[in-house]
Amino acid sequence: MLNGIQCKYFHHPMLHIPEGSKIVGTTSSVNMETILPVLKVEMSGKKNMCCQANVLLDSGAQISLMRKPLAEQLHLKGKEVVTTIKKVGGEEEQLFTKIYETRIRPMNSKQECIIKAIGIPSISEDVAEIGVADIAKWFKIKMEDVHREHGSIDLLIGIDYPNMHVGETRNAGNLIARRSPLGWVIFGTVAGDQTSNSVLHVKFSTPVDLTDFWSTESMGVTVKSCFCKADKIGSVEAGEAKIISNSCTKLGDQWLIPYPWIKDPNQLLDNRIQAEK
Repeated sequence: MLNGIQCKYFHHPMLHIPEGSKIVGTTSSVNMETILPVLKVEMSGKKNMCCQANVLLDSGAQISLMRKPLAEQLHLKGKEVVTTIKKVGGEEEQLFTKIYETRIRPMNSKQECIIKAIGIPSISEDVAEIGVADIAKWFKIKMEDVHREHGSIDLLIGIDYPNMHVGETRNAGNLIARRSPLGWVIFGTVAGDQTSNSVLHVKFSTPVDLTDFWSTESMGVTVKSCFCKADKIGSVEAGEAKIISNSCTKLGDQWLIPYPWIKDPNQLLDNRIQAEK
């Protein structure tokens, strides 16, 4: 409730965001529709598998990401890596996944390029459908040269592939059209309904070798095989070993080993009083 008006969302009052405000973490704009730099490409995998995929060119990402279900569909065999996902509030979560290598090419070209990307279950929300035909006219681009589809983002190409983010650029109001190596990509804002796009922060962590750590932790308590030779064992040790060997009995999953008395303990003097003192 704010100024006597009931908010249509269910949340704590301290988390209420007044209409028209802008927030960090989830981008929000009023009366403007955000068009992300998305285009459709051909993606190839193993066993001659091929499909069309939506690619997001994100120059703000330090790494490239691939939707894991698509990688499995293309029978891609990746290399195991550890990925750290930073969530809201600065909390980090380690994700054990794989880094995949795939070949992509523009829809109207046979020139391929190889992209390595880290697999995650989902990259972003589904991309909304827009009127590409009208926008293409603004930039004087042929309709058949603009390939954009709505749906899920299958591949995010970050700044680790900088050559994918450059090319001939044209402006039209708050929109930009760029001829990337993968084809024409259009992005910016146009008049429309209020939209929100989730922002993910992901970084790549090199796996840590813990061999030295475990070696240090077990220092002094590591069990090693005994290579003692019989001729190097004294008469006392040999006698004790014989007593232990002859007196061992197995009780279930345990072994009962009596104390290796050299003499009958009944022959010892009674020292109970000294022990109690």
